[in-house]
Amino acid sequence: MHRLLVRLVALALLLPSAPALAESGVPLIDAGPLCQPGGLVPADTNVPANLSAWRIHDVNVGRDGSPVVELYQRFGPMREARGLEVSSDDGIGPVVRPIEPLVAGGEYTLVIRTCEDEGEIVEHDFTVDPAYAAPASLGVTSLSELRATRPFPGGDLRYHVIVTLTLSDEARAVAPYHEQQLMVSRRAQRWRSPPLEDVSEEIVVQCRLNGDEPPIVTESFWHLARPIAGETNLRTDVVRIDDVPCADAVRVHPETGEPLTPEEIAEMDTMPDGGVMPPPPMDAGVPEAGATPMDGSMQPDVSGMEPVEGCTCRSAGAGGSPTAPGFLVLLGALARLRRR
Repeated sequence: MHRLLVRLVALALLLPSAPALAESGVPLIDAGPLCQPGGLVPADTNVPANLSAWRIHDVNVGRDGSPVVELYQRFGPMREARGLEVSSDDGIGPVVRPIEPLVAGGEYTLVIRTCEDEGEIVEHDFTVDPAYAAPASLGVTSLSELRATRPFPGGDLRYHVIVTLTLSDEARAVAPYHEQQLMVSRRAQRWRSPPLEDVSEEIVVQCRLNGDEPPIVTESFWHLARPIAGETNLRTDVVRIDDVPCADAVRVHPETGEPLTPEEIAEMDTMPDGGVMPPPPMDAGVPEAGATPMDGSMQPDVSGMEPVEGCTCRSAGAGGSPTAPGFLVLLGALARLRRR
C-alpha cells in the first residue's frame, strides 16, 4: 500500500495543473501594471494665455483621488514650479489649470507623475501664445428633413433627423481649446473633447399625440461650445422641427440612409423581415460538443487552456486553487483505499 501511495503522489505531480479560478469560475489572469498616466487635451500644441487649461483623459488617479500633475516655467536649463489646480473628474476627465495667469511668450512644462512608481512620467513642453479674442459665433446648426426607417423585423417605424454643426472661421481658430455639446429640446448630450469640429449626428425623435390629428414631431436643436479654461459658452441659433406630421417623414434605407422609391417602400413593408437580417439565435456560436444554452448560467470551459502570451497567468502550481486534476485523482484513490 505504501508503494501505491507513492505512485499516486508522483502521478498527481506529473499531471497538468488547471488555472486558478475566481469565485465566478473565470481564470485569474495577472494583467500587469494598472496605472495609466493619461494624456493631455490639447496636446503637442501651444496655448493662448487666456485659454491655458488641459483635460486629462484615460488616467488612473493618484493616491489622493486626483492625477499627480506639476507645472514648471522654463528658463533655459533651469525651471521653477508654478501653482496648478486640478478639478474633479466630471465624466470626461479632470481639468488642470494654472493658479496664476501664464506669461505670454513664456516656456512651460507639464509633468504627469501619476505612474511615477511604475517608472512612467509624461512631460509636455509648450509655449504660451498671446490671448485669443473670443469668437463672436460658434457656427450654424442645420437639420435634415424628418426621416423614417423600419430597422427591425416587424418593428415600428423609427423617426430621426440629421443634425449638423458647421463651425465659423473664428471658432476654428480656437478649436483645440474648446469642447462641444449638442442640445435637443434642453436635453443635453455628452460633451465632446476638443478640438471643435464639424459634425453630423443622427438623432432619434419621438412622434407625439396631437389630439384627433395624426401624430407629429416637435423638437429644437442647438450646439454649445465651452473653453476648457472657463465657463463662457458659445452657441448656435436654435433650429426647430415644428409640428411636422410623422406621416410626412421621408422613408430611407435603414443601412445606407438613401431615400427609398415607392416600390422599395412597398417591398420593405410587406417583407416578413422588414428588409433587415434577423438577429442571430440565442444559441449561435455555442459548439455542438457539450453545447450549453446561453441562459446566463454557462461557465467557461478552462480545460486545456494555454497561458496568454505577454501576461503572467496564476495556476495551481503557483499558489492557485487546490482543485487541479492531479489532486482530484489522488483524493479519489485515497477514498477508494479507505473503503477497502
